[in-house]
Amino acid sequence: EGFGISVLEAAAHGKPAIVTDTSGVVDSVENMKTGIIIGENVLKIAEMIIKLLDNIELRIELGRNAKKRTLSKFTWTSVIKEYLTILDLLIPHKCEKSTTNQI
Repeated sequence: EGFGISVLEAAAHGKPAIVTDTSGVVDSVENMKTGIIIGENVLKIAEMIIKLLDNIELRIELGRNAKKRTLSKFTWTSVIKEYLTILDLLIPHKCEKSTTNQI
């Protein structure tokens, strides 16, 4: 997945995610704060799954943080505001006449 919508959907329900550091999903997770970011090591992935299963306090804390971050940063309102800010920077507000192209 390019950005990590499924990760954000899980986070919105208070579920932390374990993601690899090779894709866009890392933008939706803060390592050891809202989830776990690891390399593409199958044994490490298994280790982190077991860690979350065994440590209910960590699982709850990461899930709570993930939900809070997702509901504040990734709402449609905040995404639209970010898009409008970018568009505002990219699209000129005035048509300026060029003096170099006049006949």
